[in-house]
Amino acid sequence: MAGKPDVLEKCVRFVCGSLVCGVLAVSAALQIVEPRPSSYWVAGGLAIVLIVSMGLMAMKLGDRFWQSTLPRLLWWW
Repeated sequence: MAGKPDVLEKCVRFVCGSLVCGVLAVSAALQIVEPRPSSYWVAGGLAIVLIVSMGLMAMKLGDRFWQSTLPRLLWWW
């Protein structure tokens, strides 16, 4: 595809990046959280920051994001 992506393509990129990171962030948060209510807030806040930042990176970088990040994330998971 030549040129800059349109609004719809950017939205699709953001949603897909956020969903993939959301699954991984929630999985990681459940593994590291301690059984205290305050730690759930910290883990939830960290998960939200990760989800939004990964969605923005997927929107901005497009295929380069998926080619460089996804293999590392899947290996870590």
